[in-house]
Amino acid sequence: MMLILSRRRTTIARWCSDVGSPPVFTVLALALTASAGNATLGSVVAWSLGLSLLVAAVPLVYVMWLVQRGKVTDIHLPHRRERTGPIAVTLLTLVGAVAAVHALDAPELLQRFVAVCLAQSLLLGIVTLWWKISFHAAATALFVGTTLAVFGAVAAPALLLIPLIGWARLALHRHTLAQVVAGGSVGLIVSMWL
Repeated sequence: MMLILSRRRTTIARWCSDVGSPPVFTVLALALTASAGNATLGSVVAWSLGLSLLVAAVPLVYVMWLVQRGKVTDIHLPHRRERTGPIAVTLLTLVGAVAAVHALDAPELLQRFVAVCLAQSLLLGIVTLWWKISFHAAATALFVGTTLAVFGAVAAPALLLIPLIGWARLALHRHTLAQVVAGGSVGLIVSMWL
């Protein structure tokens, strides 16, 4: 009976970790910020799709390529030393995204969100040189902060996503409690710039 419960717990944690991964929350937050204000459906789709391909799909495809070549363990990059290349690719795509949203006069909230993503990724990348901070927790917290910025207090239940994803990362033994709390704190703090 305990083995069955343990397997179910692991399955649920793995599902939460996959669905609550940084690329997923980045895409969702891009769609939220692109749709804020008086944006037309066409512009929301164009901004969301274009930026998602650049800042979420490109790094994810790179990580999947690294997994296929045996250079990293899995797409969640469980070992700190495996994160250097993917962080560099993410930073490059975010620099390109910041330039694009500025040059193409994207909606203001979208411009701020992309800049905040760049700041958060740079900060997490620097910390990762010495310590394995949780990118999952940071991305979740940034998504929640973005949701609150767009919808206000009515979105407060989204705050429950932070401990849920934190629990998943702990249940899978991918992080310590301190790494999850630190990542979540970074995400909430940088989201205040929205």
